[in-house]
Amino acid sequence: MSAPVHAVVDKQIAVFGEASFKLTDTFKATAGLRPLATRLRRIGSGNGAVARHDNQHPLELHREAGHTRKQFYLWQPDRDDLVYVSASKGFRPGGPNVPVGPTCGGNLAALGLTRVPGQYASDSCGATRSGARTPSSTTSCRSTPACYYIDWNGIQQNVYLPGCGQQYTANLGKARSEGGEHRGASTGRSMC
Repeated sequence: MSAPVHAVVDKQIAVFGEASFKLTDTFKATAGLRPLATRLRRIGSGNGAVARHDNQHPLELHREAGHTRKQFYLWQPDRDDLVYVSASKGFRPGGPNVPVGPTCGGNLAALGLTRVPGQYASDSCGATRSGARTPSSTTSCRSTPACYYIDWNGIQQNVYLPGCGQQYTANLGKARSEGGEHRGASTGRSMC
């Protein structure tokens, strides 16, 4: 009996560019972009109880292209006060799954599957943040409130199959996080 042998080759080509603009004396903007092209190739072989029934797994390709981006805006009317907003969105590329052996049939059936999905898709995550910095007009304190919102979709997760000790990757669910924070700091000897 021999264990399966799998090779995965991941080739990615990406560039990143960023530009900042001073639109007025008090307003600035920054934009960034990262285009990406990826190609994953998998080939494997094996036989026996832990491998697939066939002796040679076919070559599988997964190609994907996309981009991540960011934007940042800053308004600073004077040396002490500022307000900002930032937004970014990115992704993790998908790819091919490695087949599992016939001993995993019971675990797959419990999930409503007859075999492991051939590929999993990319997931994406977007984040927005805004905040300010302002000193108090009556004390030597500085206030920095901020709020954020994060949205993550198609999350890539490993699915463990306990009956055979193997796993595959699937897109499972989504997550959202939102909230805020506030910091105060003293710029002098007095307490805030």
